Amino acid sequence: ELLKPATSDKKHGQYVAINGSAGMWVRLFTIGFKPNQHLMVMKGNPEDLKHLAKLVDDGWTNSDGVEEFVKPVIAEELPLTAEGVEKGFDLLKSRRTKGKIVFKMD
Repeated sequence: ELLKPATSDKKHGQYVAINGSAGMWVRLFTIGFKPNQHLMVMKGNPEDLKHLAKLVDDGWTNSDGVEEFVKPVIAEELPLTAEGVEKGFDLLKSRRTKGKIVFKMD
């Protein structure tokens, strides 16, 4: 269950790092992660990647019979200009952005 209600009006997301950085491994074996953080170790193989691509393209049916799809979290959409890129890097450096920073190429 990837999204569980944290309160009656909010959903609680999950953060999954695949293979993770050295710092994540140190944290795992010392103070540990928050309940919604996970670290997976995997050796990439074509069959796993095909399965993941199928889930992204076609979705899946959850245990309640409802069709689900991958929903990316987009923090901000910015124009691909000097000002937009500068703002994007400022957001990235703040380390407070929740979601992806998207640059529109109009």
